[in-house]
Amino acid sequence: MLLELIDVNSFYDKSHILQDVSMRLESGEAIGLVGRNGVGKSTTLKSIAGVVTPQSGRILYRDKNLVGLRPHQISRRGVGYVPEERRIIPNLTVRQNLLLGIKPGQGENKDGWSIDKAYELFPQLKKRDGHRGGNLSGGEQQMLTIVRTLMGDPDLLLIDEPTEGLAPNIVEDVSRFICEIGKSGISIILVEQKIELVIELVSRIYVMSKGQIVFEGTPAELESADDIREKYLEV
Repeated sequence: MLLELIDVNSFYDKSHILQDVSMRLESGEAIGLVGRNGVGKSTTLKSIAGVVTPQSGRILYRDKNLVGLRPHQISRRGVGYVPEERRIIPNLTVRQNLLLGIKPGQGENKDGWSIDKAYELFPQLKKRDGHRGGNLSGGEQQMLTIVRTLMGDPDLLLIDEPTEGLAPNIVEDVSRFICEIGKSGISIILVEQKIELVIELVSRIYVMSKGQIVFEGTPAELESADDIREKYLEV
């Protein structure tokens, strides 16, 4: 077991957002976390990444509890977090943005993810190497954000709403991009509103409603669960 959430409760001020959330993730697995807006999906990722500190429960990563650790401490343990806000540095080039993702003490030619490896896997970014981040398209900025996180050599990647606001043809590019990352052996938790995309990319899906997990199953099981989709997913 790579990651396990056990009865996690997280708050924003006095608002009880996550209510006894339990999830699990095996090494090398990709899972999806879906549900309507405002049900706690992003808060779940933020709780794992240390951006939000749970009031109770445990988040075990390689059998070590992450609750109470700062985001940079969790990152050093191998957890990469890609927030919904892309947070690229617009005045820096693609290469300079990627260099920011390398952990302190590591060089550009370190083992693991290097710029050359990233460009080999994702040639779209290589073509934009010298371009400033602010001049990239929305899809290119999203790819840059994800690859910058990969430069820290995570074993687990938390990806929050990667296709939000992107044109349909760009969504396909980002989907293929995430698929390639999964093939590299990195574990993924994907939060995404487009259910069809999630079904294509993951082996298991969790559905959230009002801060609670209301369904866990395979994509095929979710597709056949008409009551779950109608009650918790369809607009």
